[in-house]
Amino acid sequence: MGKKRDEKREKKGKKKEKEKIRKDTTDPYSQKKEKIEVWQHSIIEQSLGTDSVSSASWTGISLIFRTHQLKGDSNQLPLATVALRIISRGSLSECIDITALRDVNLTLNSQASNKTAKTIVHFSQNHATMMIESSSVLGPFTSNADGTLPEICGTLCANGLPSVSVRLKLPSTLSLYPSLGLSYEDIMTELGSSNDEWSSYSTKIEKVHKGVDCVNPKRLIQSFLRAEEVDSTAGSDRNGMLASRSIDGRIKVRTLVKVTKNSTVKVDVKCTSMHLGKALISDIKRLVL
Repeated sequence: MGKKRDEKREKKGKKKEKEKIRKDTTDPYSQKKEKIEVWQHSIIEQSLGTDSVSSASWTGISLIFRTHQLKGDSNQLPLATVALRIISRGSLSECIDITALRDVNLTLNSQASNKTAKTIVHFSQNHATMMIESSSVLGPFTSNADGTLPEICGTLCANGLPSVSVRLKLPSTLSLYPSLGLSYEDIMTELGSSNDEWSSYSTKIEKVHKGVDCVNPKRLIQSFLRAEEVDSTAGSDRNGMLASRSIDGRIKVRTLVKVTKNSTVKVDVKCTSMHLGKALISDIKRLVL
């Protein structure tokens, strides 16, 4: 009887472990109530004209984008679409009335659009939000083998302004999943252990709200990194320790977020992959807060 009871307990334990693994590898946001839209700045480069001063015409204007992962087979590489929006940036005295912009369009090069012909994306004013938004999404784009997405390049045009080159460096977060059940002490033990080689990266972001919803910076970064917040820091709106990992668990990402009183957001990322760590801190620098 005792042997059968032990076998039954062992089978039950294995079943629970399988359920935990299956739950840990499902869509990290399938059970989250809060849906946060994460936007990033594109890179507006020097004007296509010979006069570099003409690029200053775009000062105070930012082309931002939001990456949305499409649901698909877990065995396939992630697919993503991209939505675009034009917002004002800078101080109030520098802000431009973007609703006055006319004939705004983005022409993607053939490599970026995955088509032989160039793709033109038109923008229109959303009267509900009073913002200039793309009339359609870009994509879908297939991620690379390491989970990163390709860079999108094109030319942004608007009536009365010089054409400029833009680059959309799509984020490297689609391959991340939350690391569940960790405590602050677990994180400290991990970082102090010789089992993993950690690379460290830091940045600061100014918290500015123009053309995006006002969201707590810690929650936004947590959503962006597809991370789980460590229990002991969950009660703070200003500080947080976030934990995420690659889908196979081989790469670990641990992120410390601190929001100062002057609304500067400090982010420290530690990652067991130098390549991914560099990509993530670069992605975080372009977040719209």
